[in-house]
Amino acid sequence: MAGGRGTAGRVSVRSARPPNFLVAGVQKSGTSFLCSILARHPSVFHTTPKEPMFFQRDDITTEGFASYLQAFYGTAGDQPRVGEGSTIYFQWPQALGNIRRWLGPDIDVIVSLRHPTDHAVSFYLHNLRKGRLRGDERIVDVGSDVRLSPVLTSLYASHIERWLDAYGVRLKFVLFDDLLESATAFVEQATRFLGIASLGSIADKPVNRGYPLAWEDNVLTLVGETSGLARTPRFTKAELEDLHARFLVDINRCERLLGRALTPWKTLPDFTRRETRW
Repeated sequence: MAGGRGTAGRVSVRSARPPNFLVAGVQKSGTSFLCSILARHPSVFHTTPKEPMFFQRDDITTEGFASYLQAFYGTAGDQPRVGEGSTIYFQWPQALGNIRRWLGPDIDVIVSLRHPTDHAVSFYLHNLRKGRLRGDERIVDVGSDVRLSPVLTSLYASHIERWLDAYGVRLKFVLFDDLLESATAFVEQATRFLGIASLGSIADKPVNRGYPLAWEDNVLTLVGETSGLARTPRFTKAELEDLHARFLVDINRCERLLGRALTPWKTLPDFTRRETRW
């Protein structure tokens, strides 16, 4: 756990204030919404852009770290909280080790998690929109590592374990489910964890809204404007049930690690609900 480790491995580079909090994951789980709210808080300096995506690299040098600090945090004032929202950090191979090395143990980390099957579909559509997929690939066959695979990026337990080992009580997990229930309560969890004032009532205004979905004879597909896509993806009910079955063991591990019931995650989600458009 973080509290039991020393700081001997920390690299001291003080060209600008280093971050003291990260929203480190996961993609497509309400993090853009959370970071957009935190960025308006008077006690927070948040980077622009939201995701510098620095610590997943395998070529970080002292000079590179100094440049990163100056580029993204050089204009930080006296706000008590300074941070960023690079959501690839939670799962990408080098990120945790780099964060421990360059930022040390005295940093607070927020991770938002989403129903794995719902997340996998959203992640697939995100990469389709970015031009990384054609749209005719089977969702269970895409990608061979966590960077592109909707399946691997929706398996959380092993990543929860290693982050808990590294940061312990300085790690806060929130759920996308909480955001769907109440945006105000979702943000309140983050502000309380960071030790800053509550922002009160928060309007439910999604950021990076995804595609709306609908069922057509046991096939899930997109509805509305799809002109920017090479192909319109179609997910059969059987394919989605197969996808969902792959997550059940991992969900049980997540329950034990988080100490929180994840009962809604154990059933196939209703992909056509309004909130799946986040």
